Amino acid sequence: MNKFRVIDTGLNDFSYNICMDKSLLELRKEGLIEDTFRFLRFKPCVLTGYHQSVFSEVRRDFCEKKGIDIGRRITGGGAIYFDEMQIGWELVFSSKSIKMKSLENLTENICTAFAKGIGKLGINAKFRPRNDIEVEGRKISGTGGTYESSVYFFQGTLLLDFNPENMVRSLKIPVEKLTSKNFDSVLSRITSVKSVLGYMPGLNLIKSVILSGFKEHLDLNFYESELSTEEENFLKENRSFYGSKEWVYSNEFDPVKTKMVSETYQCGGGLFRTYAKVDAKRNLLKYIYFTGDYFVSPARAINDLESLLKDTPLNEAVFKIDDYFEKFNPEFQNIGKEDFFNIVIQIINKVNFSKNTGIKEEVLSRFIFANGMTPEDISSAEYILLPYCAKKKDCEYRNKDECISCGDCETGIAYKFAERRGIKPKTVVNYENLIDTLNEMKDKNVKSYIGFCCREFYIKRNEAFKESGIKALLIDISSPLCYKYGKEEDAYKGSFDAEASLGVNVLFKIFKEGV
Repeated sequence: MNKFRVIDTGLNDFSYNICMDKSLLELRKEGLIEDTFRFLRFKPCVLTGYHQSVFSEVRRDFCEKKGIDIGRRITGGGAIYFDEMQIGWELVFSSKSIKMKSLENLTENICTAFAKGIGKLGINAKFRPRNDIEVEGRKISGTGGTYESSVYFFQGTLLLDFNPENMVRSLKIPVEKLTSKNFDSVLSRITSVKSVLGYMPGLNLIKSVILSGFKEHLDLNFYESELSTEEENFLKENRSFYGSKEWVYSNEFDPVKTKMVSETYQCGGGLFRTYAKVDAKRNLLKYIYFTGDYFVSPARAINDLESLLKDTPLNEAVFKIDDYFEKFNPEFQNIGKEDFFNIVIQIINKVNFSKNTGIKEEVLSRFIFANGMTPEDISSAEYILLPYCAKKKDCEYRNKDECISCGDCETGIAYKFAERRGIKPKTVVNYENLIDTLNEMKDKNVKSYIGFCCREFYIKRNEAFKESGIKALLIDISSPLCYKYGKEEDAYKGSFDAEASLGVNVLFKIFKEGV
């Protein structure tokens, strides 16, 4: 039976908790502390994953208004809202203490142990790949971890209760993870101890059953402990750094102001938002940032890959990625080097497209190439899909697949453009109509199309686009966005009452036509 000390650091702000995480990992690597299980709680905050961008993930204005702190974790995964209504739990241990075949296998076993523990409260919890614990299809705990120098650091949270408004509105696109399985609200995707049981057990009872689950499933033996002198010293010396802008906003940038090419890519292992600075004249990848909600061990693997790709000729980038994976073999969850290949290839496609059309980087970043769409496929597009929300609010055709091109909105320009090129324009009036349209195009063997939609909608509903199998150039539209105003459900049903901007003139640039 493996011995783990148990420490409970109580309720603290994010700088204390993140610094404590780092101390556990570093001191365990140095052999200065034993294998450890920690309980912790957070004052209200949003924490991005180690590989994410605050600029892309967090609604900073809402957080400032509500007094919600913004921080960054030392582990991967997506941005999460924390407050006093959650219990955090963590394990840091030598790989010799709990032997597993892989990070995926370790995740499953740790999550199963946790689920068995809270099961003693009458909560029928189960592990759900890739890293969640659910109760009857609803998430009650999320987990993640990292691995460095033969030491694992694994953490999770347990929702005791939750504040739906803060949880949703503190994140820029909160529904992309919570509704990725096509559920239509936050409440339908998550649950809490209080929701399941109808009451709130005492914190001490909750902690004791969690530990009992680990004891039974992983044969761990626990003993209570206080912080070591080394941990206290680490906190004194480093806590201010983990609350600083240098840490929280590391590698932050505005992709428009810095004229970077961006790419959104989703696979089984997570969501990537990739930004690249390219010297198109010299065909040189100056630098690239892979941000996302993925997990990788060691955590520095992404930074090392980014460094390797600096000042790389575009035609050599894929080969360098291949060499990196062969040499260092980083361990990702449900992500492979092929996904990195695809991301870089999409960026190269955008750069080549820019050369041929003269479209600038900030405009090019509006493009999402879906299902293998290439610049060469654009000229053969047979449909242009347009959202109803780009029509005037008082337009009698707003919720109809019709347009008389009166000139009052950009939709009419798009219809005229499509008709002149022999492309069929189509107004999508709600989500079900989108599905029907994609199925109709599939039945007609349509090879490619152009669509206007906000990036948030694509991220949330990307499965619908993927399942159609039709190549698509999707063009990100401008605010006002339903996601910004918390009106996702209205947009889904076709009743969002604001008018979005298409930026439709990009069509003329794509096809090198005059307006």
